[in-house]
Amino acid sequence: MKLKHMEKLPGEGATEYALRTLRSNILHLSLEPGERISVAEISQEMNISRTPVQNAFTRLSEEAMLKIIPQSGTYVSMIDMKRVYESVCLRNLMDQTVLYRLCESGITPKELYMLKANLNEQDFYSSQGDFIKSLALDTQFHQLFYQLCHMDSIYNAMQTIAADQCRVRMLKLMCKLRNKTTEQEHLEMLEAIKNRDVAQSHAIASRHLEGFAVDLESVHAQYSSYFSNWEQYGPEKFLFRSEEFRNLI
Repeated sequence: MKLKHMEKLPGEGATEYALRTLRSNILHLSLEPGERISVAEISQEMNISRTPVQNAFTRLSEEAMLKIIPQSGTYVSMIDMKRVYESVCLRNLMDQTVLYRLCESGITPKELYMLKANLNEQDFYSSQGDFIKSLALDTQFHQLFYQLCHMDSIYNAMQTIAADQCRVRMLKLMCKLRNKTTEQEHLEMLEAIKNRDVAQSHAIASRHLEGFAVDLESVHAQYSSYFSNWEQYGPEKFLFRSEEFRNLI
């Protein structure tokens, strides 16, 4: 077990601390899919009592990030391609709406600068091999789109089913797949928003998704043991036709 320790936040309870630490370790693959972990082991490693760790285990099993098997033990959940597919479908449906609204309303020079600054940071941390920071910034970049059109609650709700998609994104960064291409697509997306070009923004988003499908194939080739439901929900499922995108106006 390679548990990465985290600083306890001021006023943070033991259960929330254990939950935050374990969730981060699962999402960033320090705890690998299929790995067996125990309350006693985590309790000792984190130097906290067993009850908050058990509470964290229960919460994470409810979020499908841990699998508790009676008479066997607790395991980090596999990356379930069905969950990846569902979260990507939802994410891309909502992204089309967000891009439409941003193109319709436009963004200020300050907001554009803020988004470009984020991409510069992503590039720096990716070049340094700090994939955790790079992933956090990529998540923040997309979250900013939702914040700018006042859809924060929708973005937060989408995160409840996005854990497996997040782990795939982490693997993509670790494998250094299309990092520069992804960066260019992000820049083109900003340019489309700046020009209020809805059709172009959607074309870029569609190309972005096609790249995700290609990356899935490469990631699976290197980490096949991490995945479940691959045969039913392989990369071909993610090649949506352009007419399948819908705008919720």
